Amino acid sequence: MSWQSWADNVAAYPGVAGAALVGFDGSIWAQSAGFVGNAAEAAKIASMIDSPDTARASGFHLAGKKHFVIIATPGQISGKAGSAGAYAAKSKTCIVIAHYVEPTTQQELNGSVDKFVETLVAAGC
Repeated sequence: MSWQSWADNVAAYPGVAGAALVGFDGSIWAQSAGFVGNAAEAAKIASMIDSPDTARASGFHLAGKKHFVIIATPGQISGKAGSAGAYAAKSKTCIVIAHYVEPTTQQELNGSVDKFVETLVAAGC
């Protein structure tokens, strides 16, 4: 399966408005049609994915909006900006960054992305 197919697949999960698969170096490998982030924002999120203290201290931007970090653990960052939010989770080979808009909740998005990451890991990715 191509990286683009994986990105389109995660965007079809419940509550996901858009998603991207990003390398550990921050490069965007693939993104769904609804993904609102840009390369610089993806790179910044990738740089913080294993640094929860940095993520909590500075937050992150997606779609030009500052997201306040509500959960940060090694390999996961979850943030909220008004009625929208985003979640990044690390697999063996990449980082999945996804976002939602209300009425979806942060919990729904996180659950969908976590299930997708489990699928990636099971496929060796």
